Amino acid sequence: MTKDTSTGDLLVAGSNNSNFEPREDLETLNHFVVSSSGWYTLEHEFYDFGDGTLAVDLNLRDSGGALLFTETRHDGADTLGINVGGNRYSWFTNVDIVGGIAIDNHSLVVTPEPGSIAMAAIGLVGLLVCRRRRLQ
Repeated sequence: MTKDTSTGDLLVAGSNNSNFEPREDLETLNHFVVSSSGWYTLEHEFYDFGDGTLAVDLNLRDSGGALLFTETRHDGADTLGINVGGNRYSWFTNVDIVGGIAIDNHSLVVTPEPGSIAMAAIGLVGLLVCRRRRLQ
Protein backbone atom coordinates (compact mmCIF):
# COMPACT_ATOMS: atom_id res chain seq x y z
CA MET A 1 0.00 0.00 0.00
CA THR A 2 1.43 3.35 -0.97
CA LYS A 3 0.45 6.86 -1.90
CA ASP A 4 1.75 7.17 -5.44
CA THR A 5 3.77 10.36 -5.83
CA SER A 6 3.02 10.74 -9.55
CA THR A 7 -0.80 10.48 -9.23
CA GLY A 8 -1.46 11.15 -5.54
CA ASP A 9 -3.59 7.99 -5.43
CA LEU A 10 -3.55 5.58 -2.49
CA LEU A 11 -2.83 2.20 -4.10
CA VAL A 12 -3.09 -1.37 -2.79
CA ALA A 13 -1.33 -4.26 -4.54
CA GLY A 14 0.32 -7.56 -3.63
CA SER A 15 4.00 -8.53 -3.72
CA ASN A 16 6.20 -11.26 -2.26
CA ASN A 17 8.80 -8.94 -0.80
CA SER A 18 9.80 -5.48 0.33
CA ASN A 19 12.92 -3.36 0.30
CA PHE A 20 11.43 -1.20 3.10
CA GLU A 21 10.82 1.73 0.75
CA PRO A 22 7.47 2.86 -0.69
CA ARG A 23 6.79 1.19 -4.04
CA GLU A 24 6.33 3.60 -6.93
CA ASP A 25 5.26 0.97 -9.46
CA LEU A 26 2.00 -0.34 -7.97
CA GLU A 27 -0.04 1.19 -10.78
CA THR A 28 1.74 -1.22 -13.18
CA LEU A 29 0.56 -4.25 -11.15
CA ASN A 30 -2.87 -5.65 -10.38
CA HIS A 31 -3.95 -2.93 -7.93
CA PHE A 32 -6.83 -1.08 -6.33
CA VAL A 33 -7.23 2.68 -5.90
CA VAL A 34 -8.61 3.62 -2.47
CA SER A 35 -10.74 6.65 -3.27
CA SER A 36 -12.40 7.35 0.07
CA SER A 37 -11.27 7.42 3.70
CA GLY A 38 -12.61 4.91 6.18
CA TRP A 39 -11.84 1.57 7.81
CA TYR A 40 -10.58 -1.19 5.55
CA THR A 41 -9.55 -4.77 6.25
CA LEU A 42 -6.38 -6.27 4.80
CA GLU A 43 -6.79 -10.03 4.90
CA HIS A 44 -4.22 -12.68 4.02
CA GLU A 45 -5.56 -16.15 3.33
CA PHE A 46 -2.94 -18.93 3.21
CA TYR A 47 -3.83 -22.26 1.61
CA ASP A 48 -2.60 -25.29 -0.31
CA PHE A 49 -2.62 -24.43 -4.02
CA GLY A 50 -3.76 -28.00 -4.64
CA ASP A 51 -0.32 -29.40 -5.38
CA GLY A 52 1.30 -29.18 -1.94
CA THR A 53 2.59 -25.64 -2.42
CA LEU A 54 1.60 -22.42 -0.67
CA ALA A 55 -0.74 -19.86 -2.17
CA VAL A 56 -1.76 -16.60 -0.50
CA ASP A 57 -4.64 -14.30 -1.30
CA LEU A 58 -4.36 -10.65 -0.27
CA ASN A 59 -7.91 -9.35 0.10
CA LEU A 60 -9.01 -5.79 0.69
CA ARG A 61 -12.45 -5.37 2.24
CA ASP A 62 -14.48 -2.27 3.03
CA SER A 63 -15.96 -1.58 6.47
CA GLY A 64 -19.02 -3.66 5.59
CA GLY A 65 -16.90 -6.69 4.63
CA ALA A 66 -17.45 -6.40 0.87
CA LEU A 67 -14.47 -7.64 -1.16
CA LEU A 68 -12.92 -4.74 -3.09
CA PHE A 69 -9.69 -6.30 -4.34
CA THR A 70 -7.78 -9.57 -4.32
CA GLU A 71 -4.32 -10.62 -5.45
CA THR A 72 -3.16 -14.24 -5.37
CA ARG A 73 0.55 -14.92 -4.89
CA HIS A 74 1.97 -18.37 -5.62
CA ASP A 75 5.47 -19.74 -6.15
CA GLY A 76 5.80 -23.43 -7.04
CA ALA A 77 9.02 -23.61 -5.01
CA ASP A 78 7.14 -22.90 -1.75
CA THR A 79 6.50 -26.51 -0.71
CA LEU A 80 4.30 -26.73 2.39
CA GLY A 81 6.00 -28.21 5.44
CA ILE A 82 9.44 -28.05 3.80
CA ASN A 83 10.18 -24.54 2.48
CA VAL A 84 7.31 -22.70 4.17
CA GLY A 85 5.00 -23.21 7.10
CA GLY A 86 4.22 -22.16 10.60
CA ASN A 87 3.04 -18.85 11.92
CA ARG A 88 5.67 -16.19 11.59
CA TYR A 89 4.89 -12.49 11.66
CA SER A 90 3.42 -9.63 9.71
CA TRP A 91 4.64 -6.10 9.50
CA PHE A 92 4.21 -2.76 7.81
CA THR A 93 7.64 -2.14 6.31
CA ASN A 94 7.35 1.62 5.87
CA VAL A 95 4.96 3.97 7.63
CA ASP A 96 5.87 7.55 6.77
CA ILE A 97 2.49 9.16 7.43
CA VAL A 98 2.58 11.93 10.04
CA GLY A 99 0.97 10.51 13.17
CA GLY A 100 1.22 6.93 11.83
CA ILE A 101 -1.68 4.75 10.80
CA ALA A 102 -4.52 3.35 12.88
CA ILE A 103 -4.52 -0.45 13.14
CA ASP A 104 -7.27 -2.35 14.91
CA ASN A 105 -8.07 -6.03 15.47
CA HIS A 106 -4.85 -7.58 14.12
CA SER A 107 -5.21 -11.36 14.55
CA LEU A 108 -4.15 -14.78 13.35
CA VAL A 109 -6.99 -17.24 12.78
CA VAL A 110 -6.15 -20.88 12.10
CA THR A 111 -8.81 -22.82 10.22
CA PRO A 112 -8.37 -26.59 10.53
CA GLU A 113 -8.49 -28.71 7.41
CA PRO A 114 -11.67 -30.82 6.98
CA GLY A 115 -9.68 -34.02 7.61
CA SER A 116 -8.46 -32.65 10.95
CA ILE A 117 -12.01 -31.79 11.97
CA ALA A 118 -13.18 -35.31 11.09
CA MET A 119 -10.34 -36.89 13.08
CA ALA A 120 -11.12 -34.69 16.10
CA ALA A 121 -14.81 -35.67 15.91
CA ILE A 122 -13.94 -39.39 15.75
CA GLY A 123 -11.63 -38.98 18.74
CA LEU A 124 -14.32 -37.15 20.71
CA VAL A 125 -16.90 -39.86 19.98
CA GLY A 126 -14.40 -42.53 21.06
CA LEU A 127 -13.70 -40.65 24.29
CA LEU A 128 -17.40 -40.35 25.08
CA VAL A 129 -17.98 -44.05 24.40
CA CYS A 130 -15.09 -45.03 26.72
CA ARG A 131 -16.35 -42.68 29.45
CA ARG A 132 -19.91 -44.02 29.15
CA ARG A 133 -18.61 -47.62 29.51
CA ARG A 134 -16.68 -46.67 32.66
CA LEU A 135 -19.75 -45.14 34.23
CA GLN A 136 -21.86 -48.28 33.67
